Amino acid sequence: MSKEVLSPVLIPVYTCQICRQTITLKGPPIIGEAQEARNARVGQALAAHLGKNHQDDMRTIFLTSPYLSGWLIFEKFDHNDSYIKSKSEEFRRKLRAMTKRINVTDELIEQQVQKNCLMFSGPQQETVIQLLKTLRDTLEEVQTPNTATSADQAAPLAAD
Repeated sequence: MSKEVLSPVLIPVYTCQICRQTITLKGPPIIGEAQEARNARVGQALAAHLGKNHQDDMRTIFLTSPYLSGWLIFEKFDHNDSYIKSKSEEFRRKLRAMTKRINVTDELIEQQVQKNCLMFSGPQQETVIQLLKTLRDTLEEVQTPNTATSADQAAPLAAD
C-alpha cells in the first residue's frame, strides 16, 4: 500500500501593477467552490483595492467598460460606416496600449544593439538602431505626423 502525498495548498497572491502592493484573499480556499464564484470573490477584492487606492484608474475602467462591449459587438459585423470604423480602430488601439505587457524603449534598443551587434560600428550601428526603432513604432502602431489617418483624428473616447 502506497502513502498518499498531499500537496500544499497554494494560496494565490495578486500584486498591484500600480503600487506593487500584494493582495491575498482572507481565509483558506473554499473547497468545492465554483470557479465563477471564486472569480467573483477575487474580482471584488481586487476592485476594492483599486477603488480605495487608485480612484483614477478605477474610473477609467468603469468609463471604458461600456465601450468594450460595444466594440466587441461592432467587430462581429462587416459594415461601411466610416465613423464606427474609425471609433472602433481608435478603441482597439487604446485597449492594446492599456493591455500591452512589454514597452520597448529607445534606450533598450540602443543598449541591445551596442551589446549584441558587434559586427557593426558607428554609422552602421545607427542604421540598425533606426531600423529597429522604426520597426518597433510600426508594430506599436505609433502615429507620427506622416502616418496619422482620418481614423486617428476622430474625437477621443469618453474614457480618456
